[in-house]
Amino acid sequence: MTVNPPASVKTGVIIGVPSVGWQTTLFLKHLMMLTMPLNCTVSYKFLGTRLYGDNVRPVAEADNILVHEAIRDGAQYLFSLEEDVIVPAMGLRQLMETMGRHPQATVVAGVVTAKTIPPEPMIYKEDGLGAYWNFRYGEVFEAASVHMGCTLIRLADLATVETGPIEVQDYPNPGEKRTI
Repeated sequence: MTVNPPASVKTGVIIGVPSVGWQTTLFLKHLMMLTMPLNCTVSYKFLGTRLYGDNVRPVAEADNILVHEAIRDGAQYLFSLEEDVIVPAMGLRQLMETMGRHPQATVVAGVVTAKTIPPEPMIYKEDGLGAYWNFRYGEVFEAASVHMGCTLIRLADLATVETGPIEVQDYPNPGEKRTI
C-alpha cells in the first residue's frame, strides 16, 4: 500500500515499513498516533518482504528498495520503521529535531532493543565489541552501526552514493521483475 501526496507537493518524510504483512493492531495504532512535523508532507510506503509461497525478501533488501524509491520520489527524509518496533508518539519529531540540530548527520536512530533477556540495545560504538550501554536518554553520540528498525535518513546525503540498479521481484507476478 502506498499513500502519496499530489505531484505538486514536495514530500518531506516518507515513512517506510519493510513488512512481512503481520502488523499488529498495537503497531498500527502507534503508527497512526505519531505526531507529524508541522508543515511537512508525510507519505507511507509498506513494502512486503513475503513475496509468494516460501520466497521471502530479506528486510535489508526491502530497506534498500525503500531508500531508492524515496530518493526517486524526491523526499527529504526516509523514516525506516520495522513493524515490530513501537515508537512513542513524539518519536519521529524527536528524530527530526535531532537531525536538524546535527546537519552533519546522515542517519539518526532511536534505541531499538533485541528481544533477549535482558533486552540489549542494538547500538554499536565499535564493530565487534558488543552493544553500547553507556548512554543517557536524549543523548546524541556517534555509533559504528545501529539497528535500522527506527531510523531517520537524510536522503540528500545518499544521492551521491553510486549504486547499480536494483532488480525487484514483486507479488503477484513472481516471474516479472522491475528495475529501480
